[in-house]
Amino acid sequence: MFRTLKAPITVQIEVTEGCDNVCRHCYNFFRHQGYRNKTLTKEQADKIISEFKDLQVIRGVITGGEPLLAPDLVVHLANQMRALGMGIMFNSNLTLFNETIGKRMQESGIGSIMTSLIADDPAIHDFVTQQTGSWEKTTNNIKLAIKMGFRVMVNMVLTKWNYHRLQQTGDLVGSWGVKKFGATRACPPGPIAPQFTENLISIEELRSSLQTLYELQEKWGYRVDVFEHYPWCALGDVKKYHYLARRKCTAGVTSASIGASGQMRPCGHSSMTYGNVFEEGIQAPWLRMTEWRKQKYSSACQSCRHYRSCTGGCAVDAQNSERKLDHHMTCENDVSSLPGKELLPTIGDNDSYSFIPQAILRKEEFGGIIASGKVGAVYVDKQAFDILKAVRSRSHFTAKSISNEFQVEIESTRDILARLESQHLTKKGG
Repeated sequence: MFRTLKAPITVQIEVTEGCDNVCRHCYNFFRHQGYRNKTLTKEQADKIISEFKDLQVIRGVITGGEPLLAPDLVVHLANQMRALGMGIMFNSNLTLFNETIGKRMQESGIGSIMTSLIADDPAIHDFVTQQTGSWEKTTNNIKLAIKMGFRVMVNMVLTKWNYHRLQQTGDLVGSWGVKKFGATRACPPGPIAPQFTENLISIEELRSSLQTLYELQEKWGYRVDVFEHYPWCALGDVKKYHYLARRKCTAGVTSASIGASGQMRPCGHSSMTYGNVFEEGIQAPWLRMTEWRKQKYSSACQSCRHYRSCTGGCAVDAQNSERKLDHHMTCENDVSSLPGKELLPTIGDNDSYSFIPQAILRKEEFGGIIASGKVGAVYVDKQAFDILKAVRSRSHFTAKSISNEFQVEIESTRDILARLESQHLTKKGG
């Protein structure tokens, strides 16, 4: 069971339900059941931003639908999040992107773009998006965004329709200079799950895709990833794919989604709603997501010896499958290797440190979180949080100075400073 935070660390904002593509694999449940095509108003966006400020939400993801159907709202949200010191992520199919909106996005603080390319083959891409010409628009605008200096990450949603083009698609985006390439299995969209299952890749194809990603990384030097949580038994060789095994299901634990109607859900894949943020704010719906923190939807995996580290795959995928398990979950005996123990930096007693300017200290019932908009998070107890808060603004501190001033064991002080340095929340030298 996960601890309960007072609010999510990361929130996805679905600025609109509208989209100019009609992707056959789209995980937005509302895209498959006569959606109303709602879009946030500026006033509603400001209400969300006010909640972010009060609760110290650390990162925001601007998404949709297709957010560039509402470019003014995208820029407004990004400006407001940047003013709060939040990390800003942006998801778009890029069909509507152009140099003018790109410059506005950069001025508002958006530096990275996550987009999708279904395949290197225009016919396959347009078949899946159900929009003739979408491949040409997306590929041209990926190249434009790279030319403008955006950090572009391309994801290929893997299905039976495009799996056989993974190598070629990875080569194509590598030739453009993307910073990261992902190949992520499709999960059945809730409303059409029974009829969509036949389009899922097999466990053998999933494992083959991991090897192909590994080879593409070696060839092109870009980072590779899967942008959803895979169960460890699907990965098999967890040590080899440790950079993928690090992902856990964060839905309702550290992250949540807010729809264009204000309904709050544990993640973008889920149709389960817990309240409306325009009526009662973020905290009340968030605290109702207890079943996600108790991992109710991965209960079938809880007898596995790897469960605490793996967390059991995608909970929404399990909900939508006939056997109520992640479609690619096999058994614990398929885990052929384990990741090595994380090596933390060595901290000398007199090594001098200071917090990076972007570090955020957020108080919690158990103590607190130290994080920033661009990097990870460190959880500490009440005593450690109070000490870190006291030294937050100092030009420098050392393990020895903290130990002496606050009468705490130097070993535990070194451990906390090592965790902070490993997450790039402090800088050496003061």
